[in-house]
Amino acid sequence: LKELQSWVDTEAGFVQEEAEYIRESKGQRPIPYRWVLTWKQQQDGSWVVKARLCLKGFAEKHFYGDDATETYSPTATREAHRTVALFAVKYGFSLATMDVGAAFLQGLTFKKVKEEYGINRPPCAFTPKGEDVELFRQLSPAINKAWGQARCPTIRMDKCAYGLKDAVLLWHLRFRECITQELG
Repeated sequence: LKELQSWVDTEAGFVQEEAEYIRESKGQRPIPYRWVLTWKQQQDGSWVVKARLCLKGFAEKHFYGDDATETYSPTATREAHRTVALFAVKYGFSLATMDVGAAFLQGLTFKKVKEEYGINRPPCAFTPKGEDVELFRQLSPAINKAWGQARCPTIRMDKCAYGLKDAVLLWHLRFRECITQELG
């Protein structure tokens, strides 16, 4: 529920007729998804299960052609982490880390990326099944209403989600935007 609530809270997508989505995306069908479960130890020593809804980005091959390696992923290498740590020790700086909940869902929208950065990313959608549909419908009155009115509903993404190729890029651009506004 917590994971799906973050999808609803960040307005990551909206309900659309599958046929309309296929037409607008020039034949691309909704991509598959899966739940990734990991165990996380709490500070008190107890364990909890963390569930992450991940879209299967490999199914986006249609958008990028055969070369799936052409993606932009501004993440730090292990060497970069070490360099920052050595720099901090040398000059006596303090280091801090942060964890942003549902980070990729808080990235820029596809519309904003197109308008401000000229990156025209094709639409992407997925179709929740079974209990996932019922949970989405319970969490969002808008999804519940639209899902009930659609003949063959799917969720079209307004933002990237875990597993999609551009998720890191859209999160990075959003983070950069926030830091620039804070400093500027």
